[in-house]
Amino acid sequence: MMETSTFLNPATHMAASNECYLLPFQDATTTESLAALVAIMTFIRYSRVFLLEPMLRNIGHLAGEYTHGPKWPAQNQQKLDNFSDFSFRFLYRCVVTALGLIEFWQSPEWWLDTRQLWEGYPNHFVSNTVQLLYLLQLAYHIEDLGTVLIQGSSNRKDFKAMLLHHCVTALLLFGSSFYHATRIGCIVSTLHAITDVPKDFAKSAKQLEWKRASHVAFAVFVLSWIVCRMILYPFVYVRSTYTESSALHDGGMSVQSLNCFIALLSILCLLNLFWFGMMVKLVCDLLANGDAEDPSVKANKEEESAWVVTKNEDDDDDASDISDGTSTTYIESDTHDGDNSLDDQ
Repeated sequence: MMETSTFLNPATHMAASNECYLLPFQDATTTESLAALVAIMTFIRYSRVFLLEPMLRNIGHLAGEYTHGPKWPAQNQQKLDNFSDFSFRFLYRCVVTALGLIEFWQSPEWWLDTRQLWEGYPNHFVSNTVQLLYLLQLAYHIEDLGTVLIQGSSNRKDFKAMLLHHCVTALLLFGSSFYHATRIGCIVSTLHAITDVPKDFAKSAKQLEWKRASHVAFAVFVLSWIVCRMILYPFVYVRSTYTESSALHDGGMSVQSLNCFIALLSILCLLNLFWFGMMVKLVCDLLANGDAEDPSVKANKEEESAWVVTKNEDDDDDASDISDGTSTTYIESDTHDGDNSLDDQ
């Protein structure tokens, strides 16, 4: 008979490690976890609308006034609204990334040795950090899925990809929690969240017309995307799922469920490649034609483009240069920014 999992029986691990559980739920699909998820979604929504975004807007107002003069805020109300939205997303991604890095600090062995991801399955201890990371990620992606559906495909060419991304992410989070495969879930979430931190900082900085900061952050975003999503994720962790995860089947996961789990991880790889292709197209258009528009946004929605890049030969600002030394600027969306991970794109 299979040993009772410490994932479902926290008392077993508490007796051995003398650790205290702050969170009573170990599986995101239980009634307690779903109730906590609804509570977290409600808290995030109301704190965002009535507390955080107004506070961040005021910070943007003061920063814009300090940088550009007292008239700037009154002339850039939409940019201040965008700044508060992107800044909230930046803070959220920082929290998720911090939770993932805390777990890495506490359990580096199964981040650095992929065989440790599956060793001892399904008797994996799930820390409070991982539980909170899962609940925050699920709350964010479920809410964002609703936003994508409400907005529809009117202004995004990648609407179907975004919709698929959020569905796949939610399924992976629920599925990996239900089957106790939270180690790989935590790693995948963290790798994707890391890339979104510089992206949202770049967008926030651009709203305040801090061009050098936004250019540097955008360069860091591209580099982190290549390292985390194009190298580590597919060639280290997805590869491990294909070649080293036999313990999942031995621990009770059916062959069909295992294949479905691998398929979902593979779909994320393809989505990352799809969005990376858009990024490459944007840079190539910039270098070839002197300007480039966000390829994910429909042409008749130029004012809503999430990333519009143009060369600016006469700009007096000391913006960062790309390739041939000409500065670039990019203008973010005035609408909700489609997210792209096991946290955004």
